[in-house]
Amino acid sequence: MGSKSLDGELDETPPHQVDMHGFYMDKYEVTKEDYKKVMGSDPSSTKGCTICPVDNVTWSEAQEYCKKTGKRLPTEAEWEYACRAGTTTTFGYGNALSGDQANF
Repeated sequence: MGSKSLDGELDETPPHQVDMHGFYMDKYEVTKEDYKKVMGSDPSSTKGCTICPVDNVTWSEAQEYCKKTGKRLPTEAEWEYACRAGTTTTFGYGNALSGDQANF
């Protein structure tokens, strides 16, 4: 995990091996509807689409949601492992990033 010196933040360098045990991660994002059922409110900045992923959730709120549903947030290493899908490139789909691959 991690980044080469020019590809990421200083605290992400150097790339290094990380040992992990097996873990489960949900296949889909938490929807606004699911979040509201558990937490009683929808903090999303966008309204209207209840099956869209919930947004505008703090880390503490995400932790509370996980606690109530018997789940947990992934560690940084687990998240990177899942995103990279076995690749060694800068991004999971190559070394370049465009507007077709991310909203920025």
